[in-house]
Amino acid sequence: MAVALKFVMRSGEQKAVHYHDILSPIEYDGNALITLYTSRLTIRIEGQYLGALFDYIIQHRVKSIEEPQSTFPSEGPGKLAVNSILFEDPE
Repeated sequence: MAVALKFVMRSGEQKAVHYHDILSPIEYDGNALITLYTSRLTIRIEGQYLGALFDYIIQHRVKSIEEPQSTFPSEGPGKLAVNSILFEDPE
């Protein structure tokens, strides 16, 4: 089990969130958006076919998520792809 979830941005910037800081519920829209909440941040992971990533996150099996270095899909049609990671202050 992973202790923290590291996010690597396309710019090279990195952030980490300890799993114990992630609040319930973790949301998944069924395809293109996973939303994580902490007391200080809302984290939106946008992409395609994110079901497996969602399952791995809720099982604490993901150690890092990276934004792609280009806008071209790397895995092909029907494959999991992270397009962007957005960090927002909670409302």
